[in-house]
Amino acid sequence: MFDRNRFAGFFLAAIFAGATWLPAQNRTADSTLGQRWVAAELRLARLKAEAAHRDSIVNSNTPPQEIVEDVITIHYDSSVIGRATVAVLRRAARTAASEIRKVQGDGAVRTIGSIQFAALPVPNAGKIGRLVRLRPIVSRVGLNEIVAPTSGFGSLFRQYFLDMAAAQATGLADPSLASWVTPVIPLAKKSQEDWTEVAGWVLGAQSETVKRCINGSALSCGTVLGLEATDDKLAAFYGPRDYPSLVEAFGVQKNDPDSVATIVNRCIRTADDATCGQIIRRIRVGDPLPGQSRLSLVEIALERGGVGAADRYLAGTGTIRERLAAASGVPTDTLLLIWRDRVLASRPTHKIAGIALAGFGWSLLLLFASLRRPKCG
Repeated sequence: MFDRNRFAGFFLAAIFAGATWLPAQNRTADSTLGQRWVAAELRLARLKAEAAHRDSIVNSNTPPQEIVEDVITIHYDSSVIGRATVAVLRRAARTAASEIRKVQGDGAVRTIGSIQFAALPVPNAGKIGRLVRLRPIVSRVGLNEIVAPTSGFGSLFRQYFLDMAAAQATGLADPSLASWVTPVIPLAKKSQEDWTEVAGWVLGAQSETVKRCINGSALSCGTVLGLEATDDKLAAFYGPRDYPSLVEAFGVQKNDPDSVATIVNRCIRTADDATCGQIIRRIRVGDPLPGQSRLSLVEIALERGGVGAADRYLAGTGTIRERLAAASGVPTDTLLLIWRDRVLASRPTHKIAGIALAGFGWSLLLLFASLRRPKCG
């Protein structure tokens, strides 16, 4: 016989049991999530501890003797590194430290000064002389170590220090700065020959914007040096007068139809704006100046800014213009015109004039000698 009271009791018991079971499920899920979070934190802490342990092992194995040249310190063991090798490394470190200081000033303490190096012997069965391995005590940048002969190769170690300082500066800088120019800071001060090369890039560029920069437009100088990003390089850097040379450089491609080849050849031959305008958009143009020309502007900013310029440049915030202004201590437009003046002053015309004058003098001397030559008969 069906008992309604008993059925109702079972039904209510089932409801209460379900109500109790559902929160229990939620509590289990929350508990699992919490355990995963704790496990992730423990794993991160373990990884950090392992990294610290590795660093402590490296530091505990640091050789006992030191070569200290300003911001560069090299650790070595005199029982395995000879005096001749020490002399080579010391000379390379001294030269590099001096060059780095000339560019970075006190900022060198933040870059190369935060990396110490260990010199280790390398077994060498070859005939190229004694080898030494130079590596950072704790690697922080992409460049790790160098292995090179010590006899006659001191310049390799000098360049290694310069590269490490630039790489460390780039690693410390804001990514926006590194995306503008890499490395973010010059390796060493440019020589007159280096500035002549920059002048060659600028004066030889086929770009209306570069020509406006040469003529004194600070805005155009900032544009060609990439101080503001541009989505349309053709419009930013080039004008109709540049189109024929751009079209000629791109040329006729293998799969172009005859109609395109006709327009290309007509543009090159006639320099007609309408004709060149029909074809110019198929060309993917680049910057008119090499990216490394931007480092010459950084050098001017650091030179102009004096003490603390590198720190202000690397640690600053804001746009590239604002960083350069902070580093140099002058408005960016003023800095750009100073750069432009330095470029124009670096033109090699005086050397060419000197060579031409010398050649003219030799021509006169030979002519005079030929006139005085005795006649036969």
